[in-house]
Amino acid sequence: MNGLTQKELDIICKLIEAEGLACKKAGVYSHTLTDDGLADCMTRTAEGHYDRFGALLKLIGE
Repeated sequence: MNGLTQKELDIICKLIEAEGLACKKAGVYSHTLTDDGLADCMTRTAEGHYDRFGALLKLIGE
């Protein structure tokens, strides 16, 4: 076990879901925006959400 309480695990799981959804949405936006600057911004935003998604998964040991 990773030493986390059930409540902490529940919160982390909800954060993982939120980061995953935000990553997907930002990725979609990056492909649909016609302004290159905004598209690049959304790509970087998606990458940030992906990084946080991975960090949260590491917290729970998956």
